[in-house]
Amino acid sequence: MKNLKKLMSVILTVAMLMSLVATSVGAATFTDVDETSKAYEAIEVLAALEILEGKEEGNFDPEADIKRSEFAAVICRAMNQEAAAAGSTGASKFVDVSGEHWALGYINWAADQGIVNGKGEGKFDPDAPVTYQEAVKMIVCALGFGPLAEKRGGYPTGYMVIASNYEITDGVAMTPATANATRAGVAQLVYNAFDAPLMEEAFVMSYYDDAYKIYDGSKSVDYEKKTLLSEYHGIWKIRASVADTYRSDPANLLNTKTGDMYIDLLLHGVYGFDAVDFLDGWYDETELTSTLLQAGVAMSDVVANNPAFADYLGYNVNAFVTINEDDDIELIAMVPDTKNFDIVEIESVIGQSVVAAISSGVPSFSYYEEGETKATVLDLASLANVTVYKNGVEVGTLASTGAAVFTGLTGNDDVASLVLTGSDDEYNKIFITEYEYGIVEELEAELNFIGTDNNAYDLSEDNDYLLAYNIYKDGAAIGIEDIQIGDLLNVAVGQQGGSSDYILDIYVTNNTVEGSISEVDDAEGIYYIDGTGYYSVGESWKAGTTGEFYVTIDGRLYDAEVSRDFTGNFGYILNIAEDRAGFGESYQIKVLTKDNAITTFKWASSLKVDQVVSGTPDTYETITYKAGNSSANKQSTLYTNILASVDVINNVAYDTTLTATDINNEIANLFITYKASGDTMSAMAFVDTTGDSDFNMDTLSATYNKDKNKMGSAGYTTSGTVIFDLAPVLYEDVDHDEDAGTAEIDYYAINEDKIQVYSTSRLKDEQPYAGYVFAVDENNDEIGAMVVTSGMGSVTSENALAVVRSISSGLNAAGESADMLNVWQGSEFVSYPESSKLTYDLDNLDAGDVVQVAVNAAGEVDDVTLIYDFDLATKAGELQIVSDGFDVRYAAGVVTNHKNGVDLEASTTGPDRTFDLGWALAEGGTNVIFDVTRAATSINNAFSGQGTTSYVRENINENDGTYLGDAYILVVKCNDDDEIEDVVAYKYAAYGEALSTIKGYVTVPVLA
Repeated sequence: MKNLKKLMSVILTVAMLMSLVATSVGAATFTDVDETSKAYEAIEVLAALEILEGKEEGNFDPEADIKRSEFAAVICRAMNQEAAAAGSTGASKFVDVSGEHWALGYINWAADQGIVNGKGEGKFDPDAPVTYQEAVKMIVCALGFGPLAEKRGGYPTGYMVIASNYEITDGVAMTPATANATRAGVAQLVYNAFDAPLMEEAFVMSYYDDAYKIYDGSKSVDYEKKTLLSEYHGIWKIRASVADTYRSDPANLLNTKTGDMYIDLLLHGVYGFDAVDFLDGWYDETELTSTLLQAGVAMSDVVANNPAFADYLGYNVNAFVTINEDDDIELIAMVPDTKNFDIVEIESVIGQSVVAAISSGVPSFSYYEEGETKATVLDLASLANVTVYKNGVEVGTLASTGAAVFTGLTGNDDVASLVLTGSDDEYNKIFITEYEYGIVEELEAELNFIGTDNNAYDLSEDNDYLLAYNIYKDGAAIGIEDIQIGDLLNVAVGQQGGSSDYILDIYVTNNTVEGSISEVDDAEGIYYIDGTGYYSVGESWKAGTTGEFYVTIDGRLYDAEVSRDFTGNFGYILNIAEDRAGFGESYQIKVLTKDNAITTFKWASSLKVDQVVSGTPDTYETITYKAGNSSANKQSTLYTNILASVDVINNVAYDTTLTATDINNEIANLFITYKASGDTMSAMAFVDTTGDSDFNMDTLSATYNKDKNKMGSAGYTTSGTVIFDLAPVLYEDVDHDEDAGTAEIDYYAINEDKIQVYSTSRLKDEQPYAGYVFAVDENNDEIGAMVVTSGMGSVTSENALAVVRSISSGLNAAGESADMLNVWQGSEFVSYPESSKLTYDLDNLDAGDVVQVAVNAAGEVDDVTLIYDFDLATKAGELQIVSDGFDVRYAAGVVTNHKNGVDLEASTTGPDRTFDLGWALAEGGTNVIFDVTRAATSINNAFSGQGTTSYVRENINENDGTYLGDAYILVVKCNDDDEIEDVVAYKYAAYGEALSTIKGYVTVPVLA
């Protein structure tokens, strides 16, 4: 029978107990060792204990040789003697092991213990491979049997005899014995040695074998049982069955005092130990009752903090236990005892075969192994003796539940595990696991609430029905605060006693598979991606669909981020026209692109279009529209459909019944992604206006939060988010039908002279926006594109200060002639071409002026606000009263103090005014020096950017009111706490100049 991989995937949890060398929780899992390997259990346990380690890229390399130096380290770790090895790094005992060799301490220690020998001539040969015989000898010596092995024939015969007698070599066949030992073989040898007794060399007597003191518990009470595990690690290996876990019994959940999770075991025996001697020895040390570990006695409240242990309910197991610092029994490791029962995992359809067996009274179970055409039949115990568990909770026997327990179960939805724990070929337990799946869309950690696209989970203490919950990720327990929006939840709900009380096990995963669906098996419901078949949970796709698919914890496809290779080319269709100049069917389409350019494309003769399937708004299909095609998929049909929305938006008929809302509703229909080469468009995709598609459009009605870069619940903006300003405008009609004498009327339409594409820097904090969002990344909740139909406004207070350097001529994004605004901003020189939408006259600006600018997505400036009007000729400046919509404080004045902040003294039309401001210059904020003296001779040399504000170095002589050094006038933008966010410093070489003269250059309006 096939062993369950999922039950073997976490073999050992090491919780820093006793003096174990491992420091991590969870077992090492290697890509090149699976449960079919004979040494799988040994490798997993030893790797988790860090007795044997893996290699690069998650491999164990089981068939590789192991060096003599490496094996010395293995033996040392198996005996938990790391500290002793660390103290043995003095002079090397071998001429070919240097003082810097990584294994020096291990080799010296092993030599001192008589475990290893040299190769002659004072050499150890540390890089030579260990042979099978050498490995056996070293293990036998580690157990203390070296003297006895020598009397039995010496090396190698005596050592091989001892190893065979104590089953150390079981399952490890190496031919010839002189062959190099493999890593897998060494793992099995050491693992087997855990069950062998120790022999104490100091008690060897004369020539009689029975005089040796071998700690196997077979002679008398003085010959107690000792093993590598018990003697050096304080761990005992027991045989038991799992009676209850935290899933099946809520009493085993986290203890309120210690935080421990419990498990209940039924003890069947202790490996290699005499019951009386063992129990007496443990009782003396731990004050436990002598009946606790007797065969058939329940072991309640065993500390078991590995959540994977709950998967072993009803299993016969080999368990490794210790006594922790609280004198409680703690479970360190547990693996299925596959020698005493079988585990079969069924992944094909199970419902019909079981129901038929129950209905006919035949206690059997049939299923198909992967790739097999003949059914495998499993004999069950009598229906009254087959216990059924669902999500770890017992729901009854097959006699009591009947076929109802399997209702609705298919291979698409659930996995059933059948476990044999009794007589031959008769299975008496059935485990059914059902998951609820959902992608996290809402998370309120402080309220203990999780909302997914499929369900909502109230984990608060006010939920009277929730007995307990546990959340896991990557095999470790986590808190609700560790869950992220976009995570996939796999939730097992256990109903206690069939009541409304329940327990939740929530498994958080982020598993995905990228690729294309190459084949769909409709009959079986299987989707093939790169040759691997997957069932789907609730969603369907067509062959050829490409994207990133969410994979559930049990290997099903749940949802997908379907990708299209042209989704980055966002665009908005402005108009469409039929072009007959070429005497054939041809169409031109005018698009506002994400680069803020209005571009006219022609359609390729074969145009691929992704669009919603008629009647099923959550499903996409790709249709190829061909020019001249006489079928339904002809380009003239597509042209007519697009034109209908274009006409509404452009309001070509001047329909006065249309409102701005009517126009808005059509705008989303014309937002596309596209693929083009030159001026030819070969593919495009339309959004699904229901909001259910992968190119997901949702209505936008949200307020922008600058600190979080978030547009309400619509998602997060990034540096790559593009914003289309497509606000319909109210036109005054210009006698559209003058001949008919029709009176002028008002109508709404899109004005191509006003539309713009912006970057997110144009968004204003706490300002509401309306329209649509597109291409939201559900994993990160990030917005790809926005269409704003309420208008974007002008420059906002968030735009950084910039200092004008010059106005020049250049080219805009479309390659046309345009004025260039050249400024110092932050610590760099930037040039912005003017946008065709800019209404501010750049000729009004002079070198040294401080402005704020708004830049569109094409890098063009389309709005300017003057903050500080500076006159280089007079060296004077004046702070301007900015336009409405600005809610930020500005100040300008002479620096009189700058230690923990800055004091600015400035004059107004009235009395003098002093500003006491703190230095709180934000990272990346404006910090520019304009050297007034240098500017008089060379503007290019007048600017410099600074990393800090420490350059201010005023020095005022308070007796005569003159500056004794350079003087600074600052123009600052402040927050509500009067902390400086941006600063521009005007530097004057003012030695000897009167303070009153300098101060007179600045006027400051009274700001709210």
